[in-house]
Amino acid sequence: MLRKCASIQKNSFHVSSPLIDFIHVLIFNHIMRNYIVRNYIIRHAF
Repeated sequence: MLRKCASIQKNSFHVSSPLIDFIHVLIFNHIMRNYIVRNYIIRHAF
């Protein structure tokens, strides 16, 4: 049962892997940009 679920999950993940990687990169870039900008503003505002 568990192995079957794992193989199904792996197959579906493998199919949409490029899309998932792309979305992860977009989200990561967005978070990092917000984080850097916020720190930069805080550091230079005070």
